[in-house]
Amino acid sequence: ADVFLFLDLESVERFSGTQSNSSDFVGFRCADSPSRIESPALSLYQQVKLVTVPFSETGKSPDYSIDLQVPVLQGSSDPRVAKFNQGVDAIVQGQLAIFRQRIANGSAQMMYLNYELKSPPGKIYSILFNIQPQYAGAGHPAYNWISYNFDLETGQEISLGQLFLSTVNPLPIIADYTKVEFPKKWGRDITGSSAFDPIPENFSIWNIGTDGLEITPMEYLMGNPGTIAIPYSALKDIIDPAGPLGLFISSNP
Repeated sequence: ADVFLFLDLESVERFSGTQSNSSDFVGFRCADSPSRIESPALSLYQQVKLVTVPFSETGKSPDYSIDLQVPVLQGSSDPRVAKFNQGVDAIVQGQLAIFRQRIANGSAQMMYLNYELKSPPGKIYSILFNIQPQYAGAGHPAYNWISYNFDLETGQEISLGQLFLSTVNPLPIIADYTKVEFPKKWGRDITGSSAFDPIPENFSIWNIGTDGLEITPMEYLMGNPGTIAIPYSALKDIIDPAGPLGLFISSNP
């Protein structure tokens, strides 16, 4: 007897939270087999897709506008996907709350938010948010950045400390590298700047990139995050091989 193998290609989950009751299938005719043939299970990251959901709002008295481009994972009702989206929502709502406070006192004019996915395809989603609010009397928008690093396999946000061996403090190494490379890349004199001191608040904005750990220092560059990528090879002696960066040091010797 013929055996048919049916593969579930994708379930589509809407941003509203509802899920389709039907799925698309494709069937393949297989040769006779005494045992059941099953397709290999897909990893969760292979089942989902990161999409951009826009949001806009305008108001009068005072006049203001809000334009947001929000990253949302769709394609699965898995709780880990929901947790990722909740984390994104917390960041967006937090920035909106700050802006709406300024609307209330009449000083807010415009807020723009977008993002960049820094990580390569895989279980880790590393996002850099760019937030640009503009307030009355300012000649240009403010420029703020927030990073969000999430392991979809574990369903947990990633902390900087999880990337490295527990016996090592990575901040002096990160600080020394960025302090040297920042002036080279951006042509800025940082003499006397405390933005590169090896303290946690100076290196709270970081992303897991394809070729290196991307650090966005607190040194202000108008309209540019001033990101410095530290090659994984330069960090291989302190990276935890069992942590989120283990795969990168094995593929970047």
